[in-house]
Amino acid sequence: MASVEVVLSVRTPLLRPWERAFVVGSSDELGKWVPKEAKIMERSGTDRNLWKCSLIVPSTLSLLQYRYFIGYYLEAATQGPSHSTLSIHRWECSAHPRSIHPNLLAHKNGKAAREAEDTFGAIDGRTVINDGWLMHDEEAAFFIRIHGKALKFFNKKEESLQYRLKVVPFDVRFREAYSYEERYYSRKAGGLWRESSVYGDSVGALDGVRNDDPPPSSDLPEYPSFSSTELSVLTREDPLFGEQYANGSIFRNSIDYLVFRTRTVNVENLGFRIELFSEGSEQVKSERLGIAYALASTLHDTWD
Repeated sequence: MASVEVVLSVRTPLLRPWERAFVVGSSDELGKWVPKEAKIMERSGTDRNLWKCSLIVPSTLSLLQYRYFIGYYLEAATQGPSHSTLSIHRWECSAHPRSIHPNLLAHKNGKAAREAEDTFGAIDGRTVINDGWLMHDEEAAFFIRIHGKALKFFNKKEESLQYRLKVVPFDVRFREAYSYEERYYSRKAGGLWRESSVYGDSVGALDGVRNDDPPPSSDLPEYPSFSSTELSVLTREDPLFGEQYANGSIFRNSIDYLVFRTRTVNVENLGFRIELFSEGSEQVKSERLGIAYALASTLHDTWD
């Protein structure tokens, strides 16, 4: 049977180093709508926001439907055979999927002449993007809720100031990385997933770091057992989950309601670092004031 190559292209927001663009659809090449069988896309040259993939489909195929999603891999790193788990971060959720007609496209040298560049989530003049869902039995979504009078002060003067909170996940079994230097990350496809807010992406990041410290262990698994922690502020008009700021989000006792969300495939070894920052201003830099630690397995309602 005669076949033709179809090239799909999508422009995404800037993704984290460990995230990838995927496409799933109606054909065998696109997994028959099963996300686990989706096709991984590749970045297009130096344009880090443009992703492409090519498909070989029958030249007589009258309709090819598909959707893009953004995902990443997690790994429990337990004893026994190692395997990664695909997790969907964001997906296109318009009422109707994208579609093309390979049999109607002009062909040249066995390739379909499709020059269109899609924009992630934008279909028929509307942009509709939603959070992904849990696809695996071992995958769990973990929530930390901070509200009410969560901050306790012994000094009344300190109680009147504004503070910011940030929650950062980590795996208790592995030492965290402390440097952005490329040589420490080039060995792993996952890239910067082990960055720590204490040592890498937070106010006061260089506190306590010694230049003669050794690099992170080479025994790290290829992928983490946890995702980044996203934040939803329920007391805002747009309480959608999104990235945290380097110095966290404002929290006011009895006013704000913060919900932090992390995905994991290994609850037993998931830990959280809760960081407290000063608010700061144009004249005064925000500073990290304190750190507390919590283990997911010991928090109330974890196993309910």
